[in-house]
Amino acid sequence: MATILEDVRWKKFLNRYYGLLQYGIKHGLVKAYDNELLMRLRDVNYGGLSASILVLHRKLADGHCYDRSVLITTGFGDDNFRIVGASVNSLSFSPYFIDKYRSGKLSEFYGEHSFAERLEADGRVWVYDTSLGFAVERNLYYAMENPIISNIRSREETISFLRNDFFDDSDLDRDKYALPIILPGLEACLIPIQDCYKKRLEEEIGYLKERVNYDDICREVDEDMRRVGLR
Repeated sequence: MATILEDVRWKKFLNRYYGLLQYGIKHGLVKAYDNELLMRLRDVNYGGLSASILVLHRKLADGHCYDRSVLITTGFGDDNFRIVGASVNSLSFSPYFIDKYRSGKLSEFYGEHSFAERLEADGRVWVYDTSLGFAVERNLYYAMENPIISNIRSREETISFLRNDFFDDSDLDRDKYALPIILPGLEACLIPIQDCYKKRLEEEIGYLKERVNYDDICREVDEDMRRVGLR
């Protein structure tokens, strides 16, 4: 169980974290995912879902930083970037995770996180934290999270990893038949990673449905299930 001092430290951290976040929003140092990024991500398939849905839906983004921090780079175009693995204060200071660690449910690496750093046309480096759902100017992000870096993966290494581990087995024509099972649950709990994405998330799901002819797929799946006696 977290100690009193750890609880106090956590409260101080949250006050500072959200204070800096609001400062960043006010001064243009925190920004939402832009349209160009999301337009690129919507045509990237992973497990039947588009990458835009995977980074916008809270259930699919929060807590999946190791996959999503890599996946979001498919929307970076020709920009240089790197993937950073680091221990961050929002995890290592959390009483919730401290309790889980002390009860043996988490390893000593429970504070580890993964995020993408992208060098953009404005000459600044932006951190894309897919668990937060925003891009944050790197100096501000480091002030917020005080990351202790454990590993870095270059652009070239990340692209190779994506090619070999993410997309080798990716086949939308095959994976789309899982959507009648997946999408109803996601739509029933349509919670975006940030409130500002709610309409866009709905649009991305609609675009995916049109892209795969979702209604036809549902009819095919229903007929197949009836044929084998499952309906």
